[in-house]
Amino acid sequence: MNEGNGYHSSAGIFIAPKSGLYFFTVTINHPEQPQPAHVNIMKNGIAVARVHAEHHTWEQSSQSVILNLSVGDEVLIRSEDFDHEKFAGVLDSSFSGFLLWAA
Repeated sequence: MNEGNGYHSSAGIFIAPKSGLYFFTVTINHPEQPQPAHVNIMKNGIAVARVHAEHHTWEQSSQSVILNLSVGDEVLIRSEDFDHEKFAGVLDSSFSGFLLWAA
């Protein structure tokens, strides 16, 4: 679902269509790789929370935040460590959010 059309799938960015209090959550499934994963939840280019997953085994990790957003604020997920980090796909990793209260 993309009620309100705030999520822009081609860029992987949520742009707030309304001001208010939002809930966001990210889950990553990190396959066995030589290094751990560090994924940040970003608000307007600033990290507000981090997800950590170890490297020696398949590991799934989650993080959730509540953010006060103004119209046009951007929220996205960014890998902190590697440009070409690999995560398990469609059913194993996710990014979602919803409006809790409109200002």
